[in-house]
Amino acid sequence: MPNIEDRYDDEELKKDEEYREHIDMLQQAVEGIRNQCERMGLPHIKVDVLNESVKYSPLTHTALNFEATLNTLLTSYSTTGNDQYVSFLSFLSQFVEMFGTLTTEHRINLLADDQKANLLDQLKKDNKPSVEIPEIFKEAFKNDAD
Repeated sequence: MPNIEDRYDDEELKKDEEYREHIDMLQQAVEGIRNQCERMGLPHIKVDVLNESVKYSPLTHTALNFEATLNTLLTSYSTTGNDQYVSFLSFLSQFVEMFGTLTTEHRINLLADDQKANLLDQLKKDNKPSVEIPEIFKEAFKNDAD
């Protein structure tokens, strides 16, 4: 397997080293926040990156930032009681949910028309009503529609 040095010139390697140092510092900060939460018995999360063969990846960077942000907000609220931190958590939660919806819609838009139709059929099939409507009501509304 080639060394990282074989793939980059000196300037790119310097940037890569700075990136690795940044992730290492972020990892230390996250561990410190996590340890503080453990010592104080505060609620917190732990994000694990699974099946990633590279330690210094954008996925690792994102996961560390996410854990640091959430645990800092949780710790800040728990130690100060300031409701503004709850508002920040709520905003973050809504943002993540909306971003998930956006990326799902984007993925669906990339599907071919027949794949979209199959997905829609599957969703309709999976979302059957849990309560069966009595026939008498179906008949009543059927007659009104005529």
